[in-house]
Amino acid sequence: MRRFAPGDRFEFSLGGDQVKAFGSDIAIYYGDLTPEASHSVQRAKANRNEQPPVDLVYTTSSLGPERDFSGVDLVTPEMEESVHAIAVKSGGRSIRLETGSLGKPFAAMRQCTAALVASWGLDERVQAGRLRQLRPLGQTQWAPEIQKIYPLELAAKGMQARVNVRILVDTDGKPTTAKFFVLTTTHSLTKSLATR
Repeated sequence: MRRFAPGDRFEFSLGGDQVKAFGSDIAIYYGDLTPEASHSVQRAKANRNEQPPVDLVYTTSSLGPERDFSGVDLVTPEMEESVHAIAVKSGGRSIRLETGSLGKPFAAMRQCTAALVASWGLDERVQAGRLRQLRPLGQTQWAPEIQKIYPLELAAKGMQARVNVRILVDTDGKPTTAKFFVLTTTHSLTKSLATR
């Protein structure tokens, strides 16, 4: 699990031979909390130093509903503390991870996220207190621009990439900076995005 911005959502990834048999959707159960709807997953291969790459599935997830427009976090530290296992199901197959309480790992992830926000030059407390989450507009226009520079040799092999985009905006909602973070792909795409 990893988080790239403030909020309750995070990237959930699972790797190993068992995920090869998973379909394109998975259901994730965090302890006794109400499960989210089925997730569409992306597939990739994760490099492991000198060992063969491992199969990987990943998606965006949360222990509960995302913060609503009232600004109230809907996932509490008590909810995180209550989770001691994660079950992942897909197409009749399942994997259960006995994790122990997720309270401390999520507390550590919040600290890391606060440090990340501070590294952007923003005040984490101000960001946490915002009444509204920003939502990107016009994805149908700018997402294809990113897809256009995806290397054809990777597309021909059916290889996927995940590109996280960090856009900082001013108080009027106008973008001031944008940065691309490429995960699970090759150097050529990273280099192409760096020139944008």
